[in-house]
Amino acid sequence: AMAYTGARGETQRDLHETLGYTSAGLTSDHVPRAHAQHTHLLRAPSTSTIRVANAAVVKDGYSVLSEYLELLRGCFEAEINTAALSDQQSLNAINDWVKNKTEGKIEKLLNGP
Repeated sequence: AMAYTGARGETQRDLHETLGYTSAGLTSDHVPRAHAQHTHLLRAPSTSTIRVANAAVVKDGYSVLSEYLELLRGCFEAEINTAALSDQQSLNAINDWVKNKTEGKIEKLLNGP
């Protein structure tokens, strides 16, 4: 959903269909708000445990629209970080974040830069 929100043109149209937004009747403007509402419902008290965590890692030196980053923070509660993305240190930081957020259930998301 975060990638969809930043996509445009054919990529956004393809993601809209693939992610089921067409069949759900969502327009591109409604996706971030719908995601925020869905996450809020998932976090409601229940007998089940569910953890929701989002992050965007932006390559050092890459420019991203501030409006997009604010949308990620606001609607997706995403952490925004920058990293080289081409070294082992960046890879380790991402894998450590995932391991921490999943309480060790996913130890390694990425194998190489």
